[in-house]
Amino acid sequence: MENLSSLLAVYTPPYLPETTYIILARHLLATHGDAALHRDFFNPGHLTGSAWVVNPTFTKTLLIHHPKLNIWVQPGGHADGDPDLLAVALKELEEESGYTTATPLNGQIFDLDIHPYPARTKNGVLEPEHLHFDVRFCLTLDDTQPIPGSEENQTLAWLTLEQAAQATPPDNSVRRMLEKTRRLQAACAA
Repeated sequence: MENLSSLLAVYTPPYLPETTYIILARHLLATHGDAALHRDFFNPGHLTGSAWVVNPTFTKTLLIHHPKLNIWVQPGGHADGDPDLLAVALKELEEESGYTTATPLNGQIFDLDIHPYPARTKNGVLEPEHLHFDVRFCLTLDDTQPIPGSEENQTLAWLTLEQAAQATPPDNSVRRMLEKTRRLQAACAA
């Protein structure tokens, strides 16, 4: 829990919406502690971990078509009590894609987003609409490796940054991560 608190404390978001998100995420963790790491904590929501996967040249990203939301997003999911959200992101990447060789760019938070998750019935129980406080980490992976596939049978694709921008809504936080990736690409080229 201390490591997560430290990561949130040192993250300096470059975009205005994230400034609010970081304050809210720190408050959620400080107020609710471990409870905020569990998927059944709905008021206001819970922390999740995501993997923003890019190739080594920062020209492509690996996205998954989310069947429930019908949008292209990065791999990620529930912490289920684990405060190591980077480990959660790596686990979710493996479960959703089959890839096991991704390397964290630097182990720091790459992006933070808070978004609503719609109400749904799971195992006969209604889960109310709630918020996902999504902590995202940038991982690199060789995009020339074939996509191994996974138990979850997701639709995955390596998309260029331009293709990813066209495949996501303008107000989607994926667009913000694409811009951050373009900055990494420019820094590598310089």
